[in-house]
Amino acid sequence: ARYELRQGLANLYRPQNQTTLLMLAVGLGTFVVLSLYLVQSGILREIHSVAREGRPNLIFFDIQEDQKSELENLVRVEGLEAQESVPIVNMRIAAINGVRVEEIADDPSNERSRWALRREYRSTYRDHVSETEKVIEGTFSGRASGDVVEVSLEQRIASELQVGPGDRLTFDVQGVEIETRVGSIREVDWRNFAPNFFVVFPAGVLEEAPQFHVLLAHASSPEESAKAQREVVQRFPNVSAIDLALLIQTIDSVLDQATTVIRFMFLFTVITALIVLLGALLSGRHQRVREGVLLRTLGASRRQVGTILFVEYLLAGAFSVLSGLLLAVPASWILLSFVFEVSFTFHLTAVLIVLFVVVFLTVTLGLTSSRGVLKHPPLQILRAEE
Repeated sequence: ARYELRQGLANLYRPQNQTTLLMLAVGLGTFVVLSLYLVQSGILREIHSVAREGRPNLIFFDIQEDQKSELENLVRVEGLEAQESVPIVNMRIAAINGVRVEEIADDPSNERSRWALRREYRSTYRDHVSETEKVIEGTFSGRASGDVVEVSLEQRIASELQVGPGDRLTFDVQGVEIETRVGSIREVDWRNFAPNFFVVFPAGVLEEAPQFHVLLAHASSPEESAKAQREVVQRFPNVSAIDLALLIQTIDSVLDQATTVIRFMFLFTVITALIVLLGALLSGRHQRVREGVLLRTLGASRRQVGTILFVEYLLAGAFSVLSGLLLAVPASWILLSFVFEVSFTFHLTAVLIVLFVVVFLTVTLGLTSSRGVLKHPPLQILRAEE
């Protein structure tokens, strides 16, 4: 057995060997298949997270403070699931670090976004970080304490305003100016059907400010949604409703088509990789036949020749898939992180299955293409090859 192992390993670097061609074909095939699989898994995982069941598909807005409790009860009576009620307060930025917005906007050397300086902000207040966001700088202040009000900014608006933790912002809340300090910067996932905000105040500051509420609900059927909307409009004429069912159905259709295309491309790539692998193995068949004949002529048994070929293909396949793996993982991470902007997850079980399948196919196809060496006498093989 030791001789077969040594000979199988030596065959990888024998003169006129096909090891380089085989490693390139199998390695690149593994790289393409594994990269596509990891990228496909990441994209489909993101699609399924956005297209999850039970998400809100009905929005009621412009709800006044004294209507909030009664409207929530009405929605529940109509069979809808009231998922979230969010207060919204309109405001504008009056000053940054003590400098008025007008002066900043009129300064020719100003590099801040004028859109971010002059826009109206619809902000909220709460004592927690929502599921669609995470703090990436500073500390989120859940409740106001002391004389300083610490607010949390979304990372892109903070970049547009060129502010960070510690900077001072003065907000004009419908005629009343409130001095605040940036306490944290949040990364917000805007792709989810959830109320997200550029500016979040801590609880205990804006409760008495003029505000309205937005209620997110889920209706299990179009009929249930229509009935609930009629009841709400009759009871509360000032409240408006947006039915997201049609929009969500359109998005679901697009996502289903995208999923089908991704899976088709993966299957097409696998078939192409198998054809390339078979071609690489057949290209070196003549050399392996001659070596097998020489070993048989020198007295090697069929089992010994078969073991040598098995070891050669096993090592060649293992080295090839490892090289493909070393290329596929960083390539998938780069594509998912910087191109598709989704999180990368390493699926160890799936990767091991892919590696095992590729090695198995390499050994199986290699031995199949060399089966004549093991079944026929050396002289017969030489005459057939000539």
